[in-house]
Amino acid sequence: MRLATALAAGLAVVALAGCETSSPPSTPTRLPAADLTVTDPKDDQGLFYMAPDQTLLLMMGNASSLDSNVLAVARHYPNATLFKGKAVGRTTVLGFDTTHCASECNTRGPLTITVVVVSAIDLQNGVIVSEQDKPWVIRLHTGQPFVITLRNPPGGPPWARLTSANQTIIVPLQTAVLSADGIQQRFRADGPGRGAVYAVGPGCPSGACPEAPYIGFTFLVFV
Repeated sequence: MRLATALAAGLAVVALAGCETSSPPSTPTRLPAADLTVTDPKDDQGLFYMAPDQTLLLMMGNASSLDSNVLAVARHYPNATLFKGKAVGRTTVLGFDTTHCASECNTRGPLTITVVVVSAIDLQNGVIVSEQDKPWVIRLHTGQPFVITLRNPPGGPPWARLTSANQTIIVPLQTAVLSADGIQQRFRADGPGRGAVYAVGPGCPSGACPEAPYIGFTFLVFV
């Protein structure tokens, strides 16, 4: 009888110790609201515009800005990084997936985006898109105006026109203004969806022509 009582007491102590040492389930980290949120792996090679004091939330816990004077890390989270615009300029943001799991879970590879910090007035009235933005997929909010400004190709024919490939997504707001230096035209991102704008030389109606200059920009408009 004494043995049975001792065993029961011992099991109760073990059970109590297990309850005391086990930690409660962890709750997911609450992420802050941000002016821009980058979540999709397809955002790689994207270009984003924001103003000083605005925030960008990149859904990768290990991320950094190459120019912290333009865009600085405000806070790191286990699965996200919050950035804050500091000054007008352009920087590259690199993100890395910190998930630790088996190879079959398909962790995301490195992510590279470009962030352009512009003044609040320029963000409202129209950001400038130029030759340096051609390699990127330019992300714009629905309703956001922008201006494409291009210098004429050196030693070649000047630009003749800018053409929106899908005017339900990218809407021209004026006719192109031609000058001795180049071409300029104002548009609005009317999306959502994917659109393109082509700059062409004389004698080329819209697409690429062997005998004329040609350049294209890709836009992704989100709500």
